[in-house]
Amino acid sequence: MRRQGSEIELTPREFDLLYALASYPGRVFTREDLLQRVWGPNFTGIDRVVDMHVGTLRRKLEEHPSEPPLVQTVRGVGYKFVGGQGHGASFTFTLPLTAANAAPLAARLEPVEAV
Repeated sequence: MRRQGSEIELTPREFDLLYALASYPGRVFTREDLLQRVWGPNFTGIDRVVDMHVGTLRRKLEEHPSEPPLVQTVRGVGYKFVGGQGHGASFTFTLPLTAANAAPLAARLEPVEAV
């Protein structure tokens, strides 16, 4: 992934989390929603793991993580991706898709209806 020309390394889990959020800009996801989508139905840890990963994403992606223009917290509900609208953020997402990295994520994402 690139941000303003600089490469940013994301772990597979960070990429899955960002992809899940960015696939539905503006939609608010609860921790439980994200656990189901990214960690899968058999996850047995605590839901705060989502907060930790969102914080890591912000530190990697946001110019000012305390005022995040990409992934915002909706207090008492969860998180939403707003894509840096109006904040001059410029990102290019690239991932070489292979059967190994595409299938696990694709299996967890719900299909989107064509409009």
